[in-house]
Amino acid sequence: MKNKKVLLYISFVLVFLLCTVFGYFFGIRQVKAPPVESLGEDEEVINVAVADITPSPVPTREREKVGYLIREYERHVALFEVYNDNSTVLVNLTETPSERLRHEDIELIKKGIFIKDYEEAQKTLENFLN
Repeated sequence: MKNKKVLLYISFVLVFLLCTVFGYFFGIRQVKAPPVESLGEDEEVINVAVADITPSPVPTREREKVGYLIREYERHVALFEVYNDNSTVLVNLTETPSERLRHEDIELIKKGIFIKDYEEAQKTLENFLN
């Protein structure tokens, strides 16, 4: 009876360790972004550090899309949706490495370019890639 309890305990510990290791290596990494600066009427560019791809704690019905952000993500140029709760969602990750852009463009992409209209954001993204 005692051997069965010990074996059961050991098996639970092994399963826990396997799940922990599996989750560590294959789990989704969460990156927190600092809050987006207030969006004024005339502001076009907002400096944002790292995009937040985690789900927002605010219910979906309260979230509103406020614009789009073009910035560097995993050494590539990417387009993100920006919401009023300061979260971002990846929309388009290009295959173009950011190192292939001009030096001035790289500096802009690293700071982040905020654009309110989707079509304008797509055109701006294409201009950087051409």
